[in-house]
Amino acid sequence: MLMGVPTVANACADLLGRARLRDMQDIVLINETCAAHIADKLRALPVDEDLRRRIGRGGRSFVDQHLHWDTVARDYEELLHHLCARPSP
Repeated sequence: MLMGVPTVANACADLLGRARLRDMQDIVLINETCAAHIADKLRALPVDEDLRRRIGRGGRSFVDQHLHWDTVARDYEELLHHLCARPSP
């Protein structure tokens, strides 16, 4: 994603917490177990240059916005504060 090329992954859209991956915009998400469905999603990439560019740009933008070290550190800090503020069982 950082390199600006389409990335294909078997992952949840909310894998990164608040930052939501958008299928066919930031990444090609494969959540199917059916080979035909997977093939359908992948088949478009080699033949559709605009789609490849759009997903590549979207992925790069996603990384720049959500996976910057300052953003990741802030998100972890918020999570730790939240977990420490919870009463013990």
